[in-house]
Amino acid sequence: MTVPDSKVAEIPDLGQFRELLRSCVERISHKYQAKFDASDIVQETLADAQKHLRDFRGKSEAELANWLRCMLSRNLIDNIRRLRSQKRNIANERRMHRPRQRSGQSTNLSLRAEQTSPSARALWNEELQQMQCAMETLPEAQRLAINLHHIQGMTLVQVAEQLNRSTAAVAGLIHRGLRTLQQSMGK
Repeated sequence: MTVPDSKVAEIPDLGQFRELLRSCVERISHKYQAKFDASDIVQETLADAQKHLRDFRGKSEAELANWLRCMLSRNLIDNIRRLRSQKRNIANERRMHRPRQRSGQSTNLSLRAEQTSPSARALWNEELQQMQCAMETLPEAQRLAINLHHIQGMTLVQVAEQLNRSTAAVAGLIHRGLRTLQQSMGK
């Protein structure tokens, strides 16, 4: 399927390989799936393929699919290398401050990136609202234990002292509360 300049009709539709490439990306390690979007890498691969289509020397659709998979794997490797190099860059490190709040105060969890898109912020806000509504349905003791431990950052021992309960009882409250939250949020 060599692409000569004069035969525009022979130029293949690379978009037909989008799902194949997406399924290849989805098979990579979960620790990398969270770092970049499959559709971005597929789009990058298809754009590269379009630029270099004249270099393709295959004759069949299977050869074209294999050529695209090779191009996709190179793009994945490049993205993973970029992630790893950014991980080691000291300039990327930031100190996280967790403000301590009293249990009666409203909590504003703002651990999102400074450069999030409007749609990502909207999704984050929706999930935060769902979480706050789900937290309100929990029994008082579970809600308070989760708030003190996960939101305010207290240790189990500190929470146990605050609630006048044993550490094991607090761990049970937190465990049951988190399980209930996960079920109510559908995760």
